[in-house]
Amino acid sequence: MLTQWKVLDLGMEAGVHINSSQIQSFVVQQKSVEVCWQDGLTAKFHKTWLRENCSCEKCFHSKTQQRMVDPANFSEDLSIEEIASHENSVLIVWGDSQGKQDCRKTVLSSLWLRENRVKRKSEKLLERELWQGEAIKNFLPQVSYDEFMQEDSNSKRVEALKKLYQYGILLVSHTPSSEVATEQFAKRVGLIQASIYGTIWTTNLSEATTSYLDTASSNCELQLHTDCSYHIDPPGIQIFNCIAQASVGGASRFLDGFAVAQFLRDNEPETFKFFSEKELMFQCYDQNVHLKTYAPIIKLDHKRDVTQVRFNNYDRGPLNHLTFAEIEEFYEHHKVLMKVLQDPARELSFSLEKKAMIVIDNHRVMHGRYEFTGERTLIGCYLGKNEYDSNLRVLGIIN
Repeated sequence: MLTQWKVLDLGMEAGVHINSSQIQSFVVQQKSVEVCWQDGLTAKFHKTWLRENCSCEKCFHSKTQQRMVDPANFSEDLSIEEIASHENSVLIVWGDSQGKQDCRKTVLSSLWLRENRVKRKSEKLLERELWQGEAIKNFLPQVSYDEFMQEDSNSKRVEALKKLYQYGILLVSHTPSSEVATEQFAKRVGLIQASIYGTIWTTNLSEATTSYLDTASSNCELQLHTDCSYHIDPPGIQIFNCIAQASVGGASRFLDGFAVAQFLRDNEPETFKFFSEKELMFQCYDQNVHLKTYAPIIKLDHKRDVTQVRFNNYDRGPLNHLTFAEIEEFYEHHKVLMKVLQDPARELSFSLEKKAMIVIDNHRVMHGRYEFTGERTLIGCYLGKNEYDSNLRVLGIIN
């Protein structure tokens, strides 16, 4: 049985502005309510979902922004006595059959309802841009240290963070050569994440406050990789501040892991399937440390979109958790992956000058360097993925 409430006809006449947050009508069904906005958008909501998202003081704590009700206590047959829309709010009056709850009036923002409807397609505020090495040289996102750190205006910082999200890489010029300046910058991006290397670290072990065992502290070539692949939750952002560049060699290398994943999905679907489904073991040994985790190289979300590329051949474990047949599959697909990663056209390579800082998305962009002679010192740190994403949401860059 359907019950329909017609709310407003405003905006249907010629010349009248249509407010997309205002509702035209409701259709109440047995277990759901269909809502139609004035611009023609229609969405269906479960009654239980509407009830548990009530924003009144009994159901929602306004200061903590947390739900105060449990839908397990609702009746299986929620009835609606009345539903109405006024301006940008929706009021629902529930019947007596709502279970162990004493709130009978649900108040919701019509704009909030619209934004939280079930969506057929992802509605992202900003799309990511895939890139290859030679192409991105012409539009590598850049900002100066002072512009990013301005206190009176955050427009340059917001624009720089948008580019960092889109491309996964940001070049910062005229950066002071100190740990303090690096830390101050990092805190404008997110929250510094400690690791076995400390919080702020340097690749020059003679100057490091924390000793560690890692190929990064040598002068040999580093193949493309992401850092801390052995973490359950690897750092989201990595920062390198160049305070001394080598006399010979030492060029930095970068590659878009998301572009590689998309190439595999389009051209090598079996390899994409293997590395997005099969967990590999990554581990790290250091002084009194043994870190280990299992994860796929390509991480997908509920929409099957790529959200992370985790790749580090230095830290990959011995595959002893796989079956004999799976190990053979791994080596076959690994060859395919390495052929794509080693395509020179995909790599961005340049010498990071003194007082230049590079910021990369460690869940997306692989990095490395070429062999060098002389002193090459970087100051660096990691930022947590959760806190970085939180900052982007607060600034209105992502949903």
